[in-house]
Amino acid sequence: MYMYSIKAMRVPFTRVESCKLMATIQKSSTHDKKGETEREATYTTMELLLRSFSTKPFVVGKSSRDKLLASSYLLLLTVLLLSSLLLRHGLSPVDQKLKQNSDEASNRTMDEIMLVCDRSSSRTDVCMAKGNVRVVGGEKADNLYEVVVYQYSSNVKEREARVKPYTRKHDKIAMKSIPEVKLLGKALDRQLANNYPACEVRHLVPAILFSTGGYTTGNLFHQFTDGLIPLYLTAQQYQPVGQLVLLVLEYKRWWVLKYAEILSQITSYTIIDLATNKLVHCFPEVTVGLRFDDELYIDPQRHLGAGGASMAGFQAMLRAAYLPRPMITPSNLQAGDGSHSHADARPAPLPIRTSNTIAIKKLPNLVIMSRMGSRDRVLLNEQEVVALAEEIGFAVKVVAPEMNTSMAELYGAVSVCDVMMGVHGAALTHVVFMREGATLIQVVPLGTEWVSEVSFGKPARMLGLRYVEYKVSPRESSLWNLYPSYHPVLIDPQSINSKGWNLTSRIYLKGQNVTLSLPNITATLCSVYAALSIYSATPLVDPLNVTTVCAHRS
Repeated sequence: MYMYSIKAMRVPFTRVESCKLMATIQKSSTHDKKGETEREATYTTMELLLRSFSTKPFVVGKSSRDKLLASSYLLLLTVLLLSSLLLRHGLSPVDQKLKQNSDEASNRTMDEIMLVCDRSSSRTDVCMAKGNVRVVGGEKADNLYEVVVYQYSSNVKEREARVKPYTRKHDKIAMKSIPEVKLLGKALDRQLANNYPACEVRHLVPAILFSTGGYTTGNLFHQFTDGLIPLYLTAQQYQPVGQLVLLVLEYKRWWVLKYAEILSQITSYTIIDLATNKLVHCFPEVTVGLRFDDELYIDPQRHLGAGGASMAGFQAMLRAAYLPRPMITPSNLQAGDGSHSHADARPAPLPIRTSNTIAIKKLPNLVIMSRMGSRDRVLLNEQEVVALAEEIGFAVKVVAPEMNTSMAELYGAVSVCDVMMGVHGAALTHVVFMREGATLIQVVPLGTEWVSEVSFGKPARMLGLRYVEYKVSPRESSLWNLYPSYHPVLIDPQSINSKGWNLTSRIYLKGQNVTLSLPNITATLCSVYAALSIYSATPLVDPLNVTTVCAHRS
């Protein structure tokens, strides 16, 4: 007696299995000289077949074997009939769809192993080559660089993709000068391997290839929103931190030196200038182009996986970069071949405030970003505004950033301030240095409401800052002296802006300065001071004349 308790498979036998089974049954029915042994095997097979359509354990005795054989014949014929009907008309619609999806997935996998591009963003294209990747440097006459990924397989589908690795693909002016990178996915014949460029520098870590051209040449806002923040975001896919090589097109030594502290947090290797480095570099993986979420912002909800990126992470990196720590020498950050450097640069620990710390009253720190010396959007009565702010009770520091101003010095001033104020311009990019809960006052020149909101208003709120907007009236703008009071430039800026960015830039960004109404700015500063006195973790000094000054000046 045989006991079976195998769970039902609930699936029919395949056509091949069914045919084999029928052959076994027919053979066993002839009662040849092997009949008894084969009959025993047939009974066992029949039991398994019937068992595959049952959900309960059952017992089969030898006396019932003949009945079992007859029942199995009938069941098997039914299975074969149904199978032949399906096969006569090909695969069922469901099976056909599954096969189609499987084939498509196979093709995609074949491509993705070599080369895949994401062009879904309106701001940037990003391509990734993975496998046996070779990057050939050296200045190109046609401004076209190549990244080639090879794979040892005759079944690989060769493909080509092109990308300009800069985060303003919608801007034809900015993209015009950006070099193009051609990515090629090729099958590599082992017998012809010597015909392909040999690796002169073999890297064990991945690389990111991007451009520092476009608007990053001389504008702090674009250096961060188009370059540094997207670079940090893209680098987060590679862990551990620092284990990647940066390949730079339109390499600028001043850019590398200016942001040496930040770059040392992203890579532990020397940076490669592709235009001057003519070696063949081999990598396991290369990302061409930088990812982009928003102006001066990274959306953490889009990067929830391992190594997930966020602005909190970017700001933590800034703290690590600019807090006191071992000096980074310029030689470590000069263009090289991608070898290790400055890997031991680490931030000093943050001071910890204990529960028994004595609360000392202080004056709230106000940093005013000055545009004095600039050709436009200058705060003409800056000194009066400084005196007014000090009279209200602020400790005022005027900062006028220049190209060679130390980033560490700027970080030291802005990261501890309670309030930062300035006329709309690139200097307000330092908003990313501010701690959560601080206040940004943006002075919005006439006709610049939209660009001011997109560039700094929205990012400030997303960074957890209190955002205050001071809108310049026509009489506070220098345009009041250039146009009659009824001119659309003064009374209907939107009609001017609707005619295109070039006109907006020429009139409102490059064509006006501002003189703030002291009563109006007093009301703004007093309101901010009052809010600080409520929300500040440290009690503020409240000069006896603050209330009087605010009431008198407003």
